Amino acid sequence: MNWLLLKGLVREQRHWLDFPTKMEREIPGTRVHVLDLPGVGLASKEKAPFRLGKTVEHLRERWLPLVAAEAGPWAVFGVSMGGMLALEWAHRFPEDFLAVVSANASAANLSMPYRRMRPPIWWGISRVGLTRDPVQRELQVLSMVTSSRSQDVELARLFAAFQRDKPVRFQTLFRQLIAAGTWRAPSKLKAKSLILLSEGDRFVHPSCSRALALRLGAELRTHPGAGHEITMDEPEWVLRTLADVFRLAPLVPR
Repeated sequence: MNWLLLKGLVREQRHWLDFPTKMEREIPGTRVHVLDLPGVGLASKEKAPFRLGKTVEHLRERWLPLVAAEAGPWAVFGVSMGGMLALEWAHRFPEDFLAVVSANASAANLSMPYRRMRPPIWWGISRVGLTRDPVQRELQVLSMVTSSRSQDVELARLFAAFQRDKPVRFQTLFRQLIAAGTWRAPSKLKAKSLILLSEGDRFVHPSCSRALALRLGAELRTHPGAGHEITMDEPEWVLRTLADVFRLAPLVPR
């Protein structure tokens, strides 16, 4: 099975850390591919669209050559805004993926704005914008999105290095916020769908994922303590869950 991974707001493929490698190593027969959203990482020179549908079109143009080179079925897995993109993609192009996984996402037609982005997060984002030291900025972001690594200075230094290498412009953040904020979930998908939910998510209220699962008739799996960045906090749990739901063969211990 080929898996396409999509990150969220102003995050690039390097922010997956070693999750893609773990996925390939611990679920035999899995091949993992990662694409950067317009405006970040390897696509930092592209302009981020104001609508997620347009973002899907940009990503699909870069994905189709991968399909031509890799035999076998495909699935897509996204976190946060990446999860919204995964669902939108599976809706717009129902033949592209056999399976779609969305973690800690939300939709404008299902959840109120103060649940899609919790009020303390708005203050947190403002603080990040006013902080000059790049490592401190990344520590502030980590405190909002992870429950296990919020004080990981080495990780903050690594992420700050990503930003120095491929700076994300404010314009990209603004456009992505508009695109994510206005996204509306479809009513159904052809692909087998899984929604992952983190009860410890300080960024998006867990009810948003429950609403998505209910609307789509998707399977819902919940982790009791992970934060918004679930693959950073609980990668082994995510891999076991993917293997269980999609009947893959994990090597990770239960």
